[in-house]
Amino acid sequence: KNSLNAATSRIRETRGAWFPELEIDINNGFQKRANPGTQDTTKKFNETSLSVTQLLWDFGKTDTDIDISRKNRESAAINLNQVRQDLVLEGIVAYIQVYSANRRLTLSRQSEDNIKKQTELEDARVAGGAGFSTDVLQAKTELAEAQSRRVVAEGTLRNALSRYHALYRDMPKGVNEFRLPPVPEVLMPRTLEEAIEIGLKENFQLRNARLASDIAKDSVTRTRQDLFFPELNAVVETSHERNLDGTIGQRNAQAAKVELNFPFNLCFTALDS
Repeated sequence: KNSLNAATSRIRETRGAWFPELEIDINNGFQKRANPGTQDTTKKFNETSLSVTQLLWDFGKTDTDIDISRKNRESAAINLNQVRQDLVLEGIVAYIQVYSANRRLTLSRQSEDNIKKQTELEDARVAGGAGFSTDVLQAKTELAEAQSRRVVAEGTLRNALSRYHALYRDMPKGVNEFRLPPVPEVLMPRTLEEAIEIGLKENFQLRNARLASDIAKDSVTRTRQDLFFPELNAVVETSHERNLDGTIGQRNAQAAKVELNFPFNLCFTALDS
């Protein structure tokens, strides 16, 4: 969720490139100036300058940045939905594991009780002279195996309950009343082709992979725009100077201009980027 909020803020940040930018510089201090042929001057000075820069056109660089930011936000939203879906799935799996482990333990106890009764019957038959000692040994072996399965089932249930508690922050109530959730057959695809189509369209990992591919292509485009195209800005400036550079008194200046900025390496390193 924090990643989604950060990606949303990044969109607003990249859109800000289309809005005017204000820059203010204020300088105050003392300046000593050696003037050849005239008296040196030492004066307290102050200088204030204000400029407003408006981007006119950058040949698509800012628009590409905005597109990349939007796709990053979409990717963050997909990741959030995937985490939520995974948590829901883990919760369902934890519930089913508790149900299955409890059922397995119940059946193991029933099997152990039945074999224990059978062992007692074999003991009674041997004591009455109607049974065989080998049958008693066989029954006791089966009883030991049943007890072992019951112990394993108890451990499995404890593990399932621990996982349930880790997800829900609470122990389940009425485990014996647990029932398997119904299968949502209405929501399930009817054919293999329909299932594949839904998977290709809705699968979070595939959607994120497509977005990552689009972002990579946009990044290549953005790099080319940055290296091979200039930037056009409108600039309005005003400055107010007092006792600066040997000029006594106040001096004001205003300017309005259009700037074309295009830094280019003369060794043509942009071609290798």
